[in-house]
Amino acid sequence: LDWENKCFNVDSFQGSNKEDYIMISLIRSTVLRFLANLHRTNVMLTRCKKGMIICTSQRFMKRAGRKSLMGSL
Repeated sequence: LDWENKCFNVDSFQGSNKEDYIMISLIRSTVLRFLANLHRTNVMLTRCKKGMIICTSQRFMKRAGRKSLMGSL
């Protein structure tokens, strides 16, 4: 894969911006924050063309993440 140093937040993908692959980090999350907003979660999950890597922790998924769309995946 060609790699360029890119780092975006979820809001930067509003509109038609799409990337082939996206890596999402939920490692340091202790509360839902943007995951509580279904529109922002939808943007996060639909902006990759080929694949996505989601990094999180069991602790988050057993607690706050369980109540989100991420908990359903």
